[in-house]
Amino acid sequence: MKPYPWNDFSNLLTERILSPRNLGHFEDSAGALQEMRVVNGKAELEENTVLMSLVVDETDGIIADAKFYAFGQAALIGAADSACEVLLRKTYDQASRLSAELIDKKLRDFTNIPAFPKEVDGLINL
Repeated sequence: MKPYPWNDFSNLLTERILSPRNLGHFEDSAGALQEMRVVNGKAELEENTVLMSLVVDETDGIIADAKFYAFGQAALIGAADSACEVLLRKTYDQASRLSAELIDKKLRDFTNIPAFPKEVDGLINL
């Protein structure tokens, strides 16, 4: 078995794995006084799981904040952390278009070199 490809991660991805900015969740009552709703979701693929927690403005459907928990491969932490930032100020429709390619582009050090090695391709499509 080949060792996990830490050397193939971009520097931005490694930084997100080691120091995620959006780790956690929101309590269901977090936005009750501000016309906000907490929405929780779960995605699983094999032994990898991501739990997303969003605060959504009920008046216009805009995502005001996002947090996550990730269980599984380390690269999933970086992908989920980056996804939280991409989702901010998006509607549900816009958020549904979030793709692995967009997350990879956000975490690249250089535009022509992928942030994630080929070994984790299926992982960021969770």
